Amino acid sequence: GTLVITLERNWGGQVHREPVACLDVSPDGRWVASGHDVNGRYKISLWDAQAREVRRTDIPADAEVRDVSFSPDGARFAWVQADGKLQIASAGSNADTTIDRFAAAKEPLNRLAWSRDGSRIIASGARRLHVWDARQGGEPFGVELKSDDANGVPPAFVELVYTSDGKYCATGHANGRIVIWRAADGPFLLRELRD
Repeated sequence: GTLVITLERNWGGQVHREPVACLDVSPDGRWVASGHDVNGRYKISLWDAQAREVRRTDIPADAEVRDVSFSPDGARFAWVQADGKLQIASAGSNADTTIDRFAAAKEPLNRLAWSRDGSRIIASGARRLHVWDARQGGEPFGVELKSDDANGVPPAFVELVYTSDGKYCATGHANGRIVIWRAADGPFLLRELRD
């Protein structure tokens, strides 16, 4: 590929030197959101890729930011934290609006994905999937992965994606297992597909 821009050299002299823990680009390519750990202080930065400038560098996070992801329409972005919290903020002209804080999962969260229609957010913890209503918030619905080993411990989640049609999500696990989940008719129901 061809290098187009870098944050250090082309963003209006605004040098970005904070370690990047995670990042995502909005579906239209306009926005970049990045999570940072600056000496134990956690935050999110929002970049305007078209204007080549930093929009915000001070969106607070309460704990280590593990993943960040834009909604399918690019109007919002969400991030998950090591303390089990899911948070959502607006992008674009509404970037200064209040952050929505959802009820925390009862375990650290690692990865997240939006459903295709933007109505749900699914996040992986150590052994469970957590699903929130992205429009109303509230308590997450949890689904535990069944164990496939002798000690009865489910394999840890390491990756999580929705299919483009929104009918399935796939999870990758530390033991090499890949699981396909069917999004059922209910608003939060997921079922693991088995052989």
